Amino acid sequence: PAAGQVAAPAARVTIDHSAFDALLRAHAADGLVDYDAFRQAPSFRRYLTLLERASLDGADEQERLAFWLNAYNAYTIQLIVTHGERESIRQINRTFGVLRLKGPWSEPLVRAAGRRLTLDDVEHRILRREFHDPRIHFALVSASKGSPPLRAEAYTGAALERQLFDQGG
Repeated sequence: PAAGQVAAPAARVTIDHSAFDALLRAHAADGLVDYDAFRQAPSFRRYLTLLERASLDGADEQERLAFWLNAYNAYTIQLIVTHGERESIRQINRTFGVLRLKGPWSEPLVRAAGRRLTLDDVEHRILRREFHDPRIHFALVSASKGSPPLRAEAYTGAALERQLFDQGG
């Protein structure tokens, strides 16, 4: 800026999670998910593409945390949809005798922010390592009866503090 002028504040970088939010509001209730509705929804495929192409450059910590929480939960849904497993997520990529598969959380299906990852990578190498918020545990949904219920709304940077407080309460 010229002398005597104040620089305009930088625009806040946000990721649009509205498609995922609409799907969650319509197809997730009381911790239950209509996986067939997600499988059939073109907006879910578009949202996964948005996650893959998203850039987190310039995003603040709240926005990045919301992004990775949504990516984890969306790709957990995608894992179930891809494999068609409805009884137990633990049946996916299960170990059979000498054939050692690594389980559902080790399949490299997550494509987010230009990276290819497993759900374990997102949880342990990104969320737990980069963000030191114990409430993350209550926000990650592993599609099992013992996991926290899936929120019927997407996480957003602007609402994250309220959402994590509510989810952990």
